[in-house]
This record gives sequence, C-alpha cells and structure tokens, in this order.
Amino acid sequence: MAIPKSITLNGCIIPVKLVKHLYRDNNRYGEYSSCEMCINLDEDLSDQKQEIIFCHEVIEAIKDIYLLEDLKHEFMQPIALAVYELIKKKQITFE
Repeated sequence: MAIPKSITLNGCIIPVKLVKHLYRDNNRYGEYSSCEMCINLDEDLSDQKQEIIFCHEVIEAIKDIYLLEDLKHEFMQPIALAVYELIKKKQITFE
C-alpha cells in the first residue's frame, strides 16, 4: 500500500507528510494534528510500519472530524490493524 499524499474525510482534505526524526524528536511514530488537520509519519519507518501507523492516524482523524470523543485510544490500534489487514489482503472491493 502506498501512503497517499492526502485523504479526504467528510469534505476535509488532510495532507499526509513524511517527517524526519518524528520519533526521535517527539517520541511517536505518527501523529494527527486536529489544529492543522494533517497526518505526520516518521519517514525512517519501514514501509509496513508506516502503513500501520498511517491507518492508526486515519482512525485518529475520523475520531476528531466525526466528533467521536467517546472512542477510547486503546481501541484505536486494534481498529487500525483490522483496517490495515482488510486493505492489504484486498478483502474490500466495491464493484
């Protein structure tokens, strides 16, 4: 899966940026900024790790944009991993 340069959720365009040393400088592999409406990923991660972290940050963006305040952070990673697996195994197709 290639990481897209942006995604659109509910009409909001969210840029996706690869950032140098995000983990080293901020102790995180990825982040979604609700103020900037942007997803940042550490560019030094393996492709698979970037893809998984990207899915997690998309869930973060969904939580923010759709006002899902009750969605607990500990549930976000399992959801992200399920979405990642569905995408990677091409189990979702609409024709």
